[in-house]
Amino acid sequence: MHTFKSTGVWIILCLSSIGIVSSSAADSTATAISNSDTAVQQAPGVRKGGNAIVIKETRDTVYVVDASSVREPAGDVRDKVDHFHEKGFGVCGGPLYGLYAVNINPVKRLCEKDPFLAGKTFHFSHTSYEPFGGVGGMGCIGIGNGFRIGGGGMHARKSFISELFSGDSILSITVHVGYGGFIVEKAAKIRKWNIKGGGIIGGGTMDIKAAYGKSGSAFEGDEDEDLKATAHFFSLCPYYGISYSFFRIFHIGADVSLPIFISVDGFSPWVPDFYTINPGISLKIIFGNLG
Repeated sequence: MHTFKSTGVWIILCLSSIGIVSSSAADSTATAISNSDTAVQQAPGVRKGGNAIVIKETRDTVYVVDASSVREPAGDVRDKVDHFHEKGFGVCGGPLYGLYAVNINPVKRLCEKDPFLAGKTFHFSHTSYEPFGGVGGMGCIGIGNGFRIGGGGMHARKSFISELFSGDSILSITVHVGYGGFIVEKAAKIRKWNIKGGGIIGGGTMDIKAAYGKSGSAFEGDEDEDLKATAHFFSLCPYYGISYSFFRIFHIGADVSLPIFISVDGFSPWVPDFYTINPGISLKIIFGNLG
């Protein structure tokens, strides 16, 4: 009899928990059964009320747990996630695409002085700056209160072609500029907008790769020649930006930056050092928690 009645309570309470039997009907039926010989007791630490789910049955005792208490741990997890999100803890990162005004005075000076390039005329602009398209990436860890640390960098390039020399010969040079380093930034959140300021401190290189060719030919280069010159530099890149959160982990933003390159040895021996400022703008696609 005890087993039959305990089983009856178990079935009725389970049906109640999934909505097949109403709470009032389940409670009254369970009470009627338990009042006879079987006692339905509250498990230690479990709150009464609402739909009940049987978690243990021993002889003449059935232990139950309130269904709402099962939902509470999931709610606690969501609350903690929201708390970390609001405080700016988490990880974010993604690709970036930029357009930069690169100061190419070091390249012009090398073209004037280096014996390999001297006497050849390239189609540079009349100013010190040339537009370079670039691509890069970044990744940061939120450490709270809008502060983030991480790393990132950018690579940009542009090619220039000389005028004809020695009859039908041409020389093309491709200037590669790459830099990267350690990121520190501070952000402020206004609804779905994220406004930030920070900087990248690190280093990079400016490479000049040259290739011979013939006028009207698509083929360039001479494998017997060493056609590369490299200058190393220290870089400092302050920036300001804004982003919009379409979803909690998907954001699109734009930055205005001012990369500064300082080289102490340049393209030795002809360009012993240089200091350039190279303003730019970039579009960022960011995945993760921005706070």
